[in-house]
Amino acid sequence: GEATLVQKACRHKLSDLSHELNAYCSQASELARAASSGDADLVARAKRTQARIRELEALQQLFVEAEEDYKNMCVWFHEGGGKKPRPPDEFFGYWHAFFQGIRAVLE
Repeated sequence: GEATLVQKACRHKLSDLSHELNAYCSQASELARAASSGDADLVARAKRTQARIRELEALQQLFVEAEEDYKNMCVWFHEGGGKKPRPPDEFFGYWHAFFQGIRAVLE
């Protein structure tokens, strides 16, 4: 249920994953650009790489949406107040510990 979802959410550092994705997109773009000026086989690979880059760009948009959803959730929980809210992994880590405590009490 919800406890499992929270546990999965606290495992990931969203900002690190986003930075890694951005670096990967830059590298893929550079490879596609270099391959597009080669022979026919390299040009074909460049086209396939461009298709994958579009998929990566869609994934980048999902990261942007996830960040916006997290900000909205922080507002709902009154997280952060006048200061910057906790990072998602820390926020969900607290919730995971809370659910673990509830589970221990119920067992």
